[in-house]
Amino acid sequence: MSWRGRGEPPALRPSLLKICAGVVEEGVSEPYATALIAARSELDAAFSDFTPEQRQALAAAIGLNLINRKAHPVELLCYTHQLPMGKKTFYLARRLFCSRLLRELHLLPPSA
Repeated sequence: MSWRGRGEPPALRPSLLKICAGVVEEGVSEPYATALIAARSELDAAFSDFTPEQRQALAAAIGLNLINRKAHPVELLCYTHQLPMGKKTFYLARRLFCSRLLRELHLLPPSA
């Protein structure tokens, strides 16, 4: 039985997280730039109760965590970026971000 709530994206394989990290780190050309914009808009919709500055900080924190999880652990990112969330919510936001990014790049099916 899964503990994941309805509407939450499934957990991503480590190889897909590495693809997300690569796109976040070097995604300045098309189609990567457009996919990053779409992924950020997914966060904006999911965390509409956050201020625009908090949503922007959340996207930046997710990018840092994807690129290097050891140098940028969740607890430190939530503190330094002043994010009102815990680890579970941060990981949900990261899954939403990466799932949308991978769907935009046609690396995940639309329903995932």
